[in-house]
Amino acid sequence: IMGYADMLEMETAGSPLASKATRLVAAARDLQKAAERLRYLIHRDDLAFESYDVAEILDSALQMLDPIFRENQIVVEREYGGEGSWAPVHRQRLLQAFLSLFHRLPSAFCERKGNRRLRIATIRHEKHLDVEFVDNGRILPAGHLVTIQRLFESDDPFEEETFNLGVAASIARDHKGSLEVDSSQEIGGTRATFRLPLKQKHLDLGSRVIG
Repeated sequence: IMGYADMLEMETAGSPLASKATRLVAAARDLQKAAERLRYLIHRDDLAFESYDVAEILDSALQMLDPIFRENQIVVEREYGGEGSWAPVHRQRLLQAFLSLFHRLPSAFCERKGNRRLRIATIRHEKHLDVEFVDNGRILPAGHLVTIQRLFESDDPFEEETFNLGVAASIARDHKGSLEVDSSQEIGGTRATFRLPLKQKHLDLGSRVIG
């Protein structure tokens, strides 16, 4: 819903329908926040993990949001680790995390004219799999990055970006993992590292355990 609402807002810019499209986008974001609040009422330990190719989930998320990437002229560079990108995950929750990370990009690139890049890499370690997202968008002030861990507790002028990062961080915690975010001139933008453990305590029977 958010993806199509964003597309509609861009396509109606400057037309009599622009204000209605803007209200639709705001309503879609309110729905996302409400859904996240409801999700906190569900026990995280009830999630069922199965082994999936994380690179395939990444590609599914990219395909779903392809119109937004094309509209914003964002070039995606993939560096996947082949068979090394399998991990025990809850597929739908992980897909939601990646969609949230991609939804922040139009705001992240709002101040950059051209040369908009996103590099995605999967890096396998002995006990965890890292999925690294590096963009060359605007720098997020360090003080605003703390709001990622307090999803609904504070107002934030960078809300579009930090809220989506916060959603991804909560899903990383669901997986007993983490989301580490750095944003600096040295990086040239923002780097978000989604860390997934390669073993989970709660696995469906018949699932393939990696590790």
